[in-house]
Amino acid sequence: MTPDQGTPGTGHPAEAGAAPQPMGFRQALREIRKGIVVMWWSFFDWLAVISWKALLLVSFLGLVLAGMLQHPLPVFFLIVDAILHYGVNTVLGF
Repeated sequence: MTPDQGTPGTGHPAEAGAAPQPMGFRQALREIRKGIVVMWWSFFDWLAVISWKALLLVSFLGLVLAGMLQHPLPVFFLIVDAILHYGVNTVLGF
């Protein structure tokens, strides 16, 4: 057996210590999407366990930061969504 033949039965050439192949563009987008989904649901899980005071404090600080960065609208919508989600969970007892 020559070094180019690899291991019998695997069909892959022998590569001692070869680096893994870089991921493609679509795979990178899938990984980014998975990360965003995990962060999104983690945020709502966090909302289920915090108090109203903590939610209002974090919302206020988020608005201050968004105002400094001159992008308050997305933060405002996220805060409204968080308050609605928190309110629904409180009313329904989740």
